[in-house]
Amino acid sequence: MNYQEALEIINRVLCPKSLSYIQKLVLSQSWEGKTYKEIAQESGYAEDYIKEVGSNLWNLLSEALEERVTKKNLPLILAQQATREQLPRQELAEKPVIGETSAVGAGSQERVNNLSGQQPPSYFSLLSLPRRQFFEQVLEQQHKRLSQEGFYLSRMPISLLSLSLILCRVDGWLNYRQNWDERTTEACLQQIALSLQQNLKRPGDLLAYYDEATFAILLPQTNAKGAVHLANTLRSQVKNLELQNLDLRDVSATIGMSAGVTSLIANSANSPEFILITAVEALEQAELLGGDRVAYKPCPSKD
Repeated sequence: MNYQEALEIINRVLCPKSLSYIQKLVLSQSWEGKTYKEIAQESGYAEDYIKEVGSNLWNLLSEALEERVTKKNLPLILAQQATREQLPRQELAEKPVIGETSAVGAGSQERVNNLSGQQPPSYFSLLSLPRRQFFEQVLEQQHKRLSQEGFYLSRMPISLLSLSLILCRVDGWLNYRQNWDERTTEACLQQIALSLQQNLKRPGDLLAYYDEATFAILLPQTNAKGAVHLANTLRSQVKNLELQNLDLRDVSATIGMSAGVTSLIANSANSPEFILITAVEALEQAELLGGDRVAYKPCPSKD
């Protein structure tokens, strides 16, 4: 989701009210990750005034969206709102997976179409995360944006054109599902999702619930090294989770997670489908090696 899309959602939510010039300024600069001090220096306003505008802005959005909005969680809250707005259309028809079968392999594309071999269960809709359809739209948008920036800004550092993806899945999930009721399953996934989200610090990072016990994390302007480091951090923290309020009879309370990581420099020589397919293959490699690990696979370029 870019700033313009975020502003459109906010305008719909606030209607008939609208943001003032200074509120839009703080919103746009905060979306880019700038501090109040930086906003004040660049705009010429006093820092205390910018802080006051920011505080009033988050309170206004919290009231309109009926949940606490902060500078940090705004992208997630708006992604959730976008998902809610799309629900009626999603119930009528599910968007196809990005692209057609490519040179990466028909078998890989098949696995992208259905990671788990079954449709997400009913509790899936209760997770406060964007869904697969929204994630794939954002993936396309981010790839297009970075490709355009690389074309027009030839001197931009390569790291700022990198697009990385982490696909992570709970190890042995079917065994857990056989022993847990729906409430326990939902609570477990909620706690894992919260753990993952807490490690995403930048406005552009996106966490989505992709498939059965599978999460997708999109990391614009993140290179392979940074993505692998984050994936290992996420895997370790999920494993060390102290799961609360779960009925764990006959099942270990330790939750393992495997992750597949890939990265590319977004340009016209590759496409969004390549990064998704490669991440699926990396995830499967991690699981084949025994799970509870991170596997990295470089994303190929289109011939």
